[in-house]
Amino acid sequence: MGEAYVEVSAEDAGLKRDMLAYAEEHLAACSGGAKALRMHISGQDDEFQHIALQRGYETGDSYEEMSHFVIPNPFPAISLPDGF
Repeated sequence: MGEAYVEVSAEDAGLKRDMLAYAEEHLAACSGGAKALRMHISGQDDEFQHIALQRGYETGDSYEEMSHFVIPNPFPAISLPDGF
């Protein structure tokens, strides 16, 4: 609790505000009556970063690499060696 990693595809970009609100409501850590949430937003998603800044978030001192893997559709057939 207290951390959320988010990455949004271009097709779902309209969900960014809803995703942030959901994370705030369901993933925030509570301590002494105060809520805290650390959002991990792609450094290349300027729009999402702007939304977070508008909601009062601050840019952190550290940076964590995020990566993604594009899954082709249809997914290619995979040949396994005998015994698998």
